[in-house]
Amino acid sequence: LRADKSDQYLDYVYTIHENDYLVDFKIIPHNMTNVFSNTTQTLNIQWEQKARQQEKGRSFEERYTYLAYKFLGDDVEKMKESKSEDKTISTKLKWVGFKGQFFSSVIIANDSFDATKLNSVRYERGDYLKDYRMVSNIAFNPANEEGVGFTFFFGPNKYSLLKDYDKTHFAEQDLQLEKLVPLGWSWLRPINKYVIIPIFDWLTSFGIGLGLAILLLTIIIKGALFPLTYKSFMSSAKMRALKPQIDEITAKYPGQEQAMQRQQKTMELYKQVGVNPMAGCLPLLLQTPFLLALFWFFPTAIELRHEAFLWAKDLSTYDAIISWSANIPVISTILGNHISLFCLLMTVVNVVFQKYNMEMTSGGQQQMPGMKMMMYLMPVMMFFFLNSYPSGLNYYYFISTLFTIIQTVLFRLFINEDKLLKKLEQNKKNAAKKPTKKKSGFMARLEEAQRQQQALLKEREKNNKKR
Repeated sequence: LRADKSDQYLDYVYTIHENDYLVDFKIIPHNMTNVFSNTTQTLNIQWEQKARQQEKGRSFEERYTYLAYKFLGDDVEKMKESKSEDKTISTKLKWVGFKGQFFSSVIIANDSFDATKLNSVRYERGDYLKDYRMVSNIAFNPANEEGVGFTFFFGPNKYSLLKDYDKTHFAEQDLQLEKLVPLGWSWLRPINKYVIIPIFDWLTSFGIGLGLAILLLTIIIKGALFPLTYKSFMSSAKMRALKPQIDEITAKYPGQEQAMQRQQKTMELYKQVGVNPMAGCLPLLLQTPFLLALFWFFPTAIELRHEAFLWAKDLSTYDAIISWSANIPVISTILGNHISLFCLLMTVVNVVFQKYNMEMTSGGQQQMPGMKMMMYLMPVMMFFFLNSYPSGLNYYYFISTLFTIIQTVLFRLFINEDKLLKKLEQNKKNAAKKPTKKKSGFMARLEEAQRQQQALLKEREKNNKKR
């Protein structure tokens, strides 16, 4: 950009790095002090971009397409992805990113952006999802021929790549570019960062297919969680072995008026045989964060993009076996205009597992109809929820549930519940021989609360009879 005199101009210098996604950009003034006003201290920067729809499934891609920005010396925030929004930010910014589901464009200031106005417009239809606009100021001195600089990033939202830039090109600047990859809530991110992503990157480094990599990832996670799964099953097996004795207590203390006595006798039995009724729930709860972490990981894993496996042509999106163009009220809004095969298979094996699990838990006895319906309803609800999610995620849930069924069947084959009951009975005999321990303050208070509640129930029963 030149003024009237040939020796007065601005240089726009772009530097493209070999085998990299970074482009350096500098604005260098040459003899421009007489051209700019004496009060010039800043330059106004305007940057705009339209985010084109690139993936199958507009509504799903839109969830991961938004404008993000990083405060200088602080955290990364984003604008709403579901509607248009304007923001005026007086605080200094380090970078502004126009993010898509798998690729982003980011402008990074060498120093900072000041008095920034951000605009994100959402398109409901057409070829584009969003229209991004940034207007900001940067410090500028016309007399300084070193100029001002930025760095552009035009590349994939790959966590390990973005994280590596913090350690190399932008060392000690704390860019946090990796937060362009959504990995879940703050308590889930460490599981993806330190467990799922390193294992997945290690598996894919061997050049194996993505379908096989997901299968091996499932085996590794299932193997690591096996002790918790085994402990949960053993707790369930003990409860099944004790069920006849629990039924005897229930028959001996029937009705609501004897509920406290029934509960006390049940807890006393558990204590005598050495069974913790909550022991089966805790291992399952500890496994849940991994399921949720993978729920966030697969939709953002660029490695799955355009990778085929079996009938799925692209593991990063849904694998439709049936599609329709007509808009069906409610159904099209929730389910979409398709049915995904991996999601359907995942639902079927979950229903099978729930049925098998209920029969195993009930010991052949009749279950409450409402509870049975609820157990079947959950997998069906998950089908509607996950039908538009990546086939890679549904494939993982499908084979993970298959492994759980196989583990459960093997546990039933190799664990003798008759021997387990004998062991529990021996625990009861050993407990009877031991001197009675003094109750803890907590247990004493609990029993006192139970006695008071029992007395209250009896009093209410008397009042009801008088009426």
